[in-house]
Amino acid sequence: MHLTALQTNIVWEQFEENALRVRGMLETNPVPPGALVVLPELFGTGFSMQAHLSAAEPGVQAAQFIGELAAESRCWVVGGLARKLEDGTYANAAVLVGPDGAEVADYRKRHLFPLANEEGAFAAGTSACVCERPDLKLSLHICYDLRFPEDFREAAARGAELMVVIANWPAQRHDHWIALLTARAIENQAFVLGVNRCGNDPHQDYAGGTRLIGPWGETVAALDDRPGILSAILDLQRLRAYRRDFPVLKTLHA
Repeated sequence: MHLTALQTNIVWEQFEENALRVRGMLETNPVPPGALVVLPELFGTGFSMQAHLSAAEPGVQAAQFIGELAAESRCWVVGGLARKLEDGTYANAAVLVGPDGAEVADYRKRHLFPLANEEGAFAAGTSACVCERPDLKLSLHICYDLRFPEDFREAAARGAELMVVIANWPAQRHDHWIALLTARAIENQAFVLGVNRCGNDPHQDYAGGTRLIGPWGETVAALDDRPGILSAILDLQRLRAYRRDFPVLKTLHA
């Protein structure tokens, strides 16, 4: 299965500019139909607590853009956005959209980052998200979630083979980003795709480091600290054989 991850330098709270950057990257680096394309957390605004900037009304701006991108490219797309909920609050969400432009899954970040007072802008999610594509099961996670291994264990118990972590992970804790992605891959015998942003905003610098980690803890592909596209092929047959031959996960229960 083909993966494409976009590491973008997000322009602070400028949705239209960020959407143009995403389109431009994909126009110059076309992906095959059926591929999985992944954008960072809150790709349209950066890690802003002004949730309404990308979710003024349900179904517009970021969500609509992701749907159009998926339909135009005939790909599966994961992207991060602020989602307006029925009670008027917002969630920091990751959505998976299919090649027909229809939303398949909606994950809401369970662990909100206290140092940014994220809980003052967003409502925390309450459940894991494991989605089934025709060729694999994948789980969705957002940034600070990476520090909570129990969420990933729950996803593994439900059969997740690819764990996707979208993020605005700051440069000052970049070593943690790499170590935790690797740990989640090894302990769950899964591919882990961490998709981070680069550049800076008014509060943080970001070192990128988007990478795909294999179930043995090896780095399959990685980017540096500049905008770029990571492309990789998942060897799912090898993953499934590894899980069968070294059955660490057989005692897990969903």
